[in-house]
Amino acid sequence: MSTVSGTTDDVVVAEPRVSTAWTVARWFTLAAFVVTVVALVLTGTREASYADLQRSLESGSVTHVRVEGGLEQFPGAGDQVQGVTTVRLVWEQGWETRAATVRQASSQSELDAQATGVPHSGAVVGPVADELARHFPDVEVTYATRTGPGRRGARGA
Repeated sequence: MSTVSGTTDDVVVAEPRVSTAWTVARWFTLAAFVVTVVALVLTGTREASYADLQRSLESGSVTHVRVEGGLEQFPGAGDQVQGVTTVRLVWEQGWETRAATVRQASSQSELDAQATGVPHSGAVVGPVADELARHFPDVEVTYATRTGPGRRGARGA
């Protein structure tokens, strides 16, 4: 509190105070924001390129890759599915999860015929597991499959 002098009567002027509850709410909001940002950084997936995956496999820092959306994942597909699809390759590198989007084609002629504007970082002709194993024999590849409404599971290649 302060007083205003210069008059015969002193006037007491109360200085504004922020309530304790408001201060606690602001600090709590800041803490929640920081926790959210840290959680997103630690659990989020970082986009990478197919070349990044190949370098990581070559260096031995990655030994397992999960394939999401491959042609061979269609029920009863076998060798009968033809065309081009977008495939997401996901792998763990250190504490972070990384992912690359590639185009998978049943044949080179299919890939050439279906050039699209879909962003991708590479292309694979044939089964993704075969392509990775051809260059990196120690890699373990699993395919994400639907296990129920809105759920994903994994099965070995």
